[in-house]
Amino acid sequence: MDTVLVRFLSELAPVPARTIVINVNTDLVATRALLSGIEVVSDPILLVNCDPSDAGRRHFDRLMESYKFDLVEAPLRSHGDTLDWLFTSLGDERILLLDSDAEVTDGAFVEWMRHMLDHPLTFGAGFTWGPFLIPEEWQAPPRAILYMERPWVPCVMFKSKAVRLALDAGCSFRIRYDANDAVFSPSLSRFLAARWGPPWGVWGVQSRRFDALPAWLRRRMSTMPLDGLRWARRSYHGVRPSVVHYDTGAEIFQYLRYDKEMLFAGVPMELNDGEVHHYSGVTRYSLFGPSVLNTAEADTEAEVVDRLATRYGYQWGEQA
Repeated sequence: MDTVLVRFLSELAPVPARTIVINVNTDLVATRALLSGIEVVSDPILLVNCDPSDAGRRHFDRLMESYKFDLVEAPLRSHGDTLDWLFTSLGDERILLLDSDAEVTDGAFVEWMRHMLDHPLTFGAGFTWGPFLIPEEWQAPPRAILYMERPWVPCVMFKSKAVRLALDAGCSFRIRYDANDAVFSPSLSRFLAARWGPPWGVWGVQSRRFDALPAWLRRRMSTMPLDGLRWARRSYHGVRPSVVHYDTGAEIFQYLRYDKEMLFAGVPMELNDGEVHHYSGVTRYSLFGPSVLNTAEADTEAEVVDRLATRYGYQWGEQA
């Protein structure tokens, strides 16, 4: 098998299309993602192994002896920063992103994405997610946080030139939170949005002035919807949220779709009919521990080991 272990992305010759899997110490599910890409996608595949353990490095070195893919090691960054770096550094015409905790199972779906990108105005293809008001099950205050429309990043194909256009304009794949309670005063907006607490206040929108308030007052404010400020909030998709949440890729999507009036060929993520299987938040769990929408890799182990054996003929226990 022809495999390439590279030190720098510049060592990879540009190709018409490339599939990328980013692994952050979730070697088991990343192996499933990688083998699914090798089976279903005909393009070259690059594994970006971030801050690997010695065991993880040995595992993928052995895997390269039997399977054809390229590998580059990278420092641990936020997911958005890693994606910014990849699209800035690689000269490939198209890139298919496949999450390490995802498995693409339908080759026809990949071919559909390729076909959609043939249109000159299309910058991406795959599933879309949002916009919607984040539900209380996500530990969000009722009808206060708007999740902006974005590509469903676990499996999405982009034209690299279009993404670089957005990056050059100052956009990023990074997560962003916009406080929106008082559009005439960004500092007041941040102060008020911080009342929601983690994960939507303290983690997303920080305010030293709010942190300086007495604890009893912060607790009291954490339940205040401040409906009287609706007039001062900017309207998005017919609602006036307290905070606008741009998840990974949302800023890129908004710029290309609405500022540049390009097209995204998207099917709502809720209509995913098995084309892509995804364990939500395995990487987030490995980095940050249990939280809303995160999945522990250990909870998937038996199922993934069985899937590797029955679908891909790979015996995890013999190699790990």
